[in-house]
Amino acid sequence: MAGIRELKKHLKSIRSIGQLAGAMRTVATAKYSRVNAVRSDFSEYASACREVLARFGAEAAFPGRGEAAPDGERLCIVVMCGDRGLCGSYNSEVLARFSALLTANGGRTSVIACGRVASQYCRDRKIPVENEYLFGDIPSYGDAQQLCARLRDLYRTGAADRIVIVRQQFKNMLVQTPVDEVFLPGAKQRSDDDFRTLYIPDRGSIVTKVICECLDAEIYSCLLECAAGAQAATIMAMRSAYDNSKSSSEELEAKINRIRQSEVTSDVIEISYDRGEDDWQYFSSDD
Repeated sequence: MAGIRELKKHLKSIRSIGQLAGAMRTVATAKYSRVNAVRSDFSEYASACREVLARFGAEAAFPGRGEAAPDGERLCIVVMCGDRGLCGSYNSEVLARFSALLTANGGRTSVIACGRVASQYCRDRKIPVENEYLFGDIPSYGDAQQLCARLRDLYRTGAADRIVIVRQQFKNMLVQTPVDEVFLPGAKQRSDDDFRTLYIPDRGSIVTKVICECLDAEIYSCLLECAAGAQAATIMAMRSAYDNSKSSSEELEAKINRIRQSEVTSDVIEISYDRGEDDWQYFSSDD
């Protein structure tokens, strides 16, 4: 059984972990509030862009694109993770889905890693990476444009016949779902009511420009969801760690108090026993 000194050291380390978890929870809460405010403000515009994509179809922005290679489809996987750990199963669920998709599609697959965790995962397993991107706690629209421009080039040149994004879909602070979504070629054109619309200078130029802007918005929406999800997962993980640390420290403190009380009781009993023997010897000598 551990002594009081060892138990006190253990208690001190548990309290330190609890303080660290509480500090990380506070920081993650502040970051989550900031990125979620941006995500909420951008969500209406992103929804409107999805309507435009559903009307024209993403392929309308690539009129000169060649046919797929005859020897099979080329797949590009964009895996989006956080920059840090300590966020529960947030990153591991995405990486498990990415690994399964990578295994199922064989060798004709290129990878784009977004986030330090995704990049490190690919390096550790020697998975070739086409590009690596780091976006920080709050991605900017310029970051999304840079990534989307790269994806459009891959699709336009035929280096990728299909582009899939693997990420966590943000539902709310408590619920996130790993998904793999086809980014390009995307949905087919839903309807054609262009006879009501006048395009200046011409339809092709306008549609291409609008579709590219909508694709940028779609990527930015994905990045904001991933950033908000990573901070939300960190909050929940650190909250759980803080609560567990508090519970463990209370149990350990109670155990230390019981041991201390037991030692005090033993000392009192021993002293009382010694005093009793002395009194007995005193009365025996008088007799």
